[in-house]
Amino acid sequence: MLRKVVKKQENALDCFVCGLENNSGLKTAFYEMEDETVIGVAVAQSIHQSYTNTVHGGVITALLDETLGRAIKITEPETWGVTMEINVCFKAPVPYDEQLLITGRITENRQKVYFGEGELLLADG
Repeated sequence: MLRKVVKKQENALDCFVCGLENNSGLKTAFYEMEDETVIGVAVAQSIHQSYTNTVHGGVITALLDETLGRAIKITEPETWGVTMEINVCFKAPVPYDEQLLITGRITENRQKVYFGEGELLLADG
């Protein structure tokens, strides 16, 4: 299913996930989609590895965390989400030097607390 980009979200300068001037960071670009999901696009490098040719689980979790934190901005543009709790289920190793697509969506909004879900996929799905 093709989805239309509604808006590109801003990048920071020094953020590990989205910072454009962070030499160790991921420089992830985030896009708001017409179906109220956020899609992040990133390419992890060898400096983000755990085992050989595998992105560290903490880096994967950081990508998911940032994407979910940004998903609330679709309906509440002035809100920056912060994480109370995160559960990640790793299903397969993630290679570096490949485009990664990270999706996030809000599933429930209780004003000061919201719930979301997301996933990280390789460009080929």
